Amino acid sequence: MHETVKVYSRYDKRTEAKHRCKAMVQNVREHGLPCHVSFTAGTYVCNCVMYNVLHLCATKYPNIRAGFIHVPFACEQVVGKASTMASMPLETIAKSLEYCIEVVVTNKEEVKEAMGTTH
Repeated sequence: MHETVKVYSRYDKRTEAKHRCKAMVQNVREHGLPCHVSFTAGTYVCNCVMYNVLHLCATKYPNIRAGFIHVPFACEQVVGKASTMASMPLETIAKSLEYCIEVVVTNKEEVKEAMGTTH
């Protein structure tokens, strides 16, 4: 038996991420680590996860902030793979996530400048 699952899209006003994406990027960069906004990283699965979590927060858990952070592979994961795969040491990924969370818990203001790439 298959269950049908509705995928919520970004066009539903209730499914807007409440985290400060550009402020997170800025905070990670200020700590000397690479980071950027990407509007197309892993588009299908990432968006499916993000918008369904945002819908759940909007409908059942309104006090929870949610979003999606796409991280590169850990260096160990790309050994023997195509040399073009982005990777980063696991410790650097963890530090970057700490700096992102710092923005959320300190309620830093969103950055006003334009940021983001598509690829």
